[in-house]
Amino acid sequence: MLRTGIAVFTLASLLGGLATLSWQLIAARALQGAGAALAAPAALSLITVTFPEGKQRTRALGVYAAMTGMGGGVGLIAGGLLTTYASWRWVFFVNVPLGVLLAVGARYALPESERHPRHWDVPGAVTATAGFALLIYGLTRDATGPDGVSHWGDAPTIAALAGAAVALLIPRVGAQVPMTAGALLAPAGMFWLSRVNEHSSYLTGVCLPLLVFAATAGLIFVPLTMILVARISDEDAGVASSMFNAGQQVGGAIGLAVIGTVTWTVVNNDVRNAISHLTATSAAIARPGGPVYDHALSSGVSDALAIGAGAALLALVVTLVTIRIRRADLPSAPPVI
Repeated sequence: MLRTGIAVFTLASLLGGLATLSWQLIAARALQGAGAALAAPAALSLITVTFPEGKQRTRALGVYAAMTGMGGGVGLIAGGLLTTYASWRWVFFVNVPLGVLLAVGARYALPESERHPRHWDVPGAVTATAGFALLIYGLTRDATGPDGVSHWGDAPTIAALAGAAVALLIPRVGAQVPMTAGALLAPAGMFWLSRVNEHSSYLTGVCLPLLVFAATAGLIFVPLTMILVARISDEDAGVASSMFNAGQQVGGAIGLAVIGTVTWTVVNNDVRNAISHLTATSAAIARPGGPVYDHALSSGVSDALAIGAGAALLALVVTLVTIRIRRADLPSAPPVI
């Protein structure tokens, strides 16, 4: 499944780079998603079945979490350089040699896991996928701004560094301590970010709170990954990994769409209300770039991020109530004598 997913993703990248029509590019991106959906859960489950419980699995999970975050950071920078100095097509073409190397290398470097017969719930898979796709599509359509582009960023490198550090601490302190610390910092960072307005500086209004919030990802997701595979059987490793990846992707997409929808709903309402009280000669100040529009945009972003802070606070409650796994249950824990 891992090799198949990588092969599909690589082929889709080649087709995307060669696309000349919009539908061809969209189809290639959809095929990329299908390939990633095959490869990502298989990669995590292979860690579970390949590395024995203890230091080896802990180290492997730490590398997995760190590289996941670091890859996002490198991808943002590399993508910008490729589109600036080469062509947007190279964002796709760069995946082709890497994908070929991974697919061939996995054939010889990774052992095959044991097969377990399963019942394929095709109707359930089709309806669930279609339902989530339609939900996210509808929310995303509302989440785009006047230019049709959502304006959001990330700090994945900070998350990766925090994740690597947490992977070293978990054998000593367990999973609940870093998860609780991350769950405490997340609403604080998001609330700080929600205070941004049209007069804020980039450093204190965006950069620093975003870095705080990004660090919480490393504090939460590395121990969460270890909890996922703690005491999980090889037979259930693939299912558990798939559910984990699906939850991340669907939750992230829905959360981003909801925040975007709230943002532009507030912006559009504020601008319309402002225009209704302005004369024709002064209506220009409500256009993009004008002071009325800038204030409406900052209000929309602030309200949406405040909702995000509330969601992060709910995550804190969930962490405190539901995370009850013992340090001895984690794959990094020493054997109990």
